[in-house]
Parts: sequence; C-alpha cells; structure tokens
Amino acid sequence: AATGGLPLPDGRSKSEMSAIDYAPVMLAAFLALGFLLAGILVFLMYSALNRGYVQASARLGGSPSVSFLSFPSIRFADPSRPWVLSGRHGGSYSPGATFLSAKMPDSKARMQISQRTRIACLPEFFGKRLIRTRDPAFDSSFAASGSPPEICLRLLDADARKSIADIASHASGNARIVLSPGHLTASVAAVLDDGAELAEFGEKALALAARFASMLENAGGIEFAPDGSPGFDARRCLLCGDGFDGMTVFCRKCGAPHHRECWRFEGRCSAYGCGSKRFRRGR
Repeated sequence: AATGGLPLPDGRSKSEMSAIDYAPVMLAAFLALGFLLAGILVFLMYSALNRGYVQASARLGGSPSVSFLSFPSIRFADPSRPWVLSGRHGGSYSPGATFLSAKMPDSKARMQISQRTRIACLPEFFGKRLIRTRDPAFDSSFAASGSPPEICLRLLDADARKSIADIASHASGNARIVLSPGHLTASVAAVLDDGAELAEFGEKALALAARFASMLENAGGIEFAPDGSPGFDARRCLLCGDGFDGMTVFCRKCGAPHHRECWRFEGRCSAYGCGSKRFRRGR
C-alpha cells in the first residue's frame, strides 16, 4: 500500500514537500498575525486616548468626540467662541502634539511665543528684537516676538504669563503659543492621554485664550493721544520697552517715544494704528 499519500502534480507525495513549499503559507500567516497585533495596538492606543478625552471633557464642560479612526477632540458649546481641544500623532521627524485651537476677535495683533531654544532665538540673532516683558523669569524662559509690540505687551500681563508657564509645564521645552488675526493656537509637543493631565492643560489653555479674547475685544477702543500730549511713558521706548540712555526720538503724529536705533529698525512709529514715518528728536 502507498504510504506517501496522494501524489502532487509534479509527482512528489505530500510527505516529500520541503519547507520552501510552505514558505508562502507561512509568510501569509506572519503577515496576518502582524496586522492583527497592529490592530490591537491601535485599538489600545485609541482606547486610552478616548478615555482620557472623555474624562477631561467632564471636568472642562465640553463635548467629547471620540473615534477609533481619528484623533479625539473636545468641543466647547459657546457659539461666539468655537474652541476645540485636540491633538495629533507624531511622525518620523516630528513629535505628537496636544493643542487648543481658538477663534479670536479680529485684530492686527500677531505674536509667537515659545520656550527659549537656539532655534526660537534665531530672529534675535539676525537683529530682530524680541518682546521684553520686564519679568526676568518669563523673559529668560520664553522667546516672544510679534507686532504691534505695545499690544503684545498688554496681552502678556501677569495672568497671561502665568498661564503660559503652566502650559509649558506639560512638555519640557516644547510649548508654543501662536496668535494670528482671528485665531490662537496653544500647543505642547506631547500627546496627553491621561485625563487629569489633559484637563489641567485644557484649563490653562482655555484661561489664556479667554484672557487674550477679552483683551483683544477691548483693544478696539484704543485711542491715541494728540501730538505732544503725555499719552505714552516718556521714560521707555515703545518698541523694546527699555529705558533711554542715548538718542530719543518722538513720533510727530502721536508723540510715541522710541530709541533712535529702534525707529531705524522698525522704519516707522510702532504705536498701534499710527505707522507714521516722521519723527522729531528729543531734547
């Protein structure tokens, strides 16, 4: 009686098949197992993210949006302030991030704040003046740039500076605040999936956004003092905020004081809404 089983098309019996003959089947099995494990990992990752966002939304008073196909988010119901707390996964060349995206009142103000690194300070290296708040702890930890500088300085009051420092505590060296006309983004370069930590970040980012929104709404009523009136602090340059120890010039239109070097750098008056290019020398 035959012991090798039914013959194969090439004349061999099944018992004579080599490992090479099973290679396609084994490869398909390994691929299927790999896809299964990847699916389980993605499921576990999104489960943790979704759970964290649901927990944070209960504390922040927002509406969570969770899915296993996209990054979760928390939306806030105030129609005048359609703000969203969400994030993104990292890639080969960029870390993941958690951020608050917030609509702001229309304004000409632009500002970028990041923790002091060599890259963040490059504008200063090329001669661009960073905004100085005269808060040594803040100025030594953060690089801030923007325009108009006097509006940026008003926005960076003590409460805003504290909120920014608290936001930065969630990602060592990787916090970033970007204000553009009508929009604010506060982000940290970390995927926060713990509900308590995410809620803490959200509270600080929401507080900063509310502070900026309130101040920008009130900024619409700014008026300028007439030429020659004491509408500005004559002891400090309006552009850089430092005191005067050299040549001082005053805008002929609004009277704003500047260092001569600062006026040359800016090319015009830095007072919000002025922009005059004519000045007079100080006495």
